[in-house]
Amino acid sequence: MPIPTATGTRANPTRPTPTERGNRAEVMSVAQPCGRAALIVRLRRLEGQIRGLARMIDAEEPCLDILTQIKAAERALQSVALLLVEEHLRAELARVDDEGGSYDQKALRDEATHLARLVVLGSGERP
Repeated sequence: MPIPTATGTRANPTRPTPTERGNRAEVMSVAQPCGRAALIVRLRRLEGQIRGLARMIDAEEPCLDILTQIKAAERALQSVALLLVEEHLRAELARVDDEGGSYDQKALRDEATHLARLVVLGSGERP
């Protein structure tokens, strides 16, 4: 059931508006301790998008509409991959801190480059 707001009504009262969410960086940093849970939530949402694509194809929706939804699903999956990379790098940096070591800037840069290449280009080859 839609709920009234200052600018009209909201169709989904369980999802916060962009204003209610506040700064994305702040929201992400608050959610970091449960990184695995955030990944699972995003993957479940993506799973729903994929099921929706199957329904669109079954209903013989226009090709352009289906392709638009495919692109949205691709972006959602890339978002999951980027969140996973962020969690990985955060864990590695925390491990180095815990061990009392120092960061090898070149190794860190190489790892970040490799992960970015894997996520963005889909190439798993090391530089």
